[in-house]
Amino acid sequence: MNKKVIYIENTLVENEYAAVVKKIHPEHIEFIDSYKDVLNQKGGNWRFQKNYQSIILAKRRDTFFYKASPLTQVIESKNFYYNTLAINCLFDCEYCYLQGMFTTPHLVLFLNNQDFICETRKLSSSLGEPFYMAISYDTDLPALEHWYPYCSEWIDYAASDPNITIEIRSKSGLKSHFSTKKPLKNVILSWSISPNEILSAYEHSTPSLEHRIKAINHAISQGWRVMLCIDPIIKIKGYQEIYSRFIKYITQIIDLKKIYGFSIGTFRMHTNYLNNIRAQRPESSLLWYPYERNHQHAGYPENEKKKLIQLVKFELEQIGVTKIFEYE
Repeated sequence: MNKKVIYIENTLVENEYAAVVKKIHPEHIEFIDSYKDVLNQKGGNWRFQKNYQSIILAKRRDTFFYKASPLTQVIESKNFYYNTLAINCLFDCEYCYLQGMFTTPHLVLFLNNQDFICETRKLSSSLGEPFYMAISYDTDLPALEHWYPYCSEWIDYAASDPNITIEIRSKSGLKSHFSTKKPLKNVILSWSISPNEILSAYEHSTPSLEHRIKAINHAISQGWRVMLCIDPIIKIKGYQEIYSRFIKYITQIIDLKKIYGFSIGTFRMHTNYLNNIRAQRPESSLLWYPYERNHQHAGYPENEKKKLIQLVKFELEQIGVTKIFEYE
């Protein structure tokens, strides 16, 4: 992370960004017309720029939420939405679609979080029925909480709106986004977890499995609804034994009877994003696997995907897990 320079949109007034700037403490501030001027720069080397990732403070002007993509999991709600409170991530997972979605890795923080919440209130009113909002979608929000209290503000909103269920998904080992809050039935704290063999090979710059598990157990002890996400399941040499051993391991250190559920899925990505990422990571065996392409989506061939899903699902069912959300 490059904290020497941060970019700030001219539309932001000082009292909107002053607190964040104070926490980052940059050497220089550069004012810009739009976050897109920096985020969408062309001709650079994405991998090189990741080592010097800059922060952009911006204001979202429109499109405060989206209908969920068919590449997301099947959740217990017919009304499934997500939003983008920030763009790009501090972590560097090899399988992440963000590498192919934007031309630079620079981190955009939208500081008008209350506008997102206001528009979501309107959505709630128009729907008039339960809906699901994934708020940590194009980033890892808990990892950003020390700069801006996104999660805290959304948990406060959820306390006032029984129609919404929010999901905060993370690989972070931090607890600050929930530890001082009262647990709510309509807030799901989700953690992506992977076997150490996957984590060390593909989840670069992420917290260890042990740190994530400490945060998970802390959330459980406070009474939060916790979901564990084994996603993406990746086919590597010895994957059957690796995932079987991994699931047995987590049963020993997490009280799965207190887990809300599991979300599982295999590697999948929009074909355009995959093409872009392959150009950046020519050495990646994961990205250069001969995936099947269907309707602009790349993933394992159907028979391989089923084997991977069935393996993990079987292992979970063997230990008594009954609520499993899976990507189809």
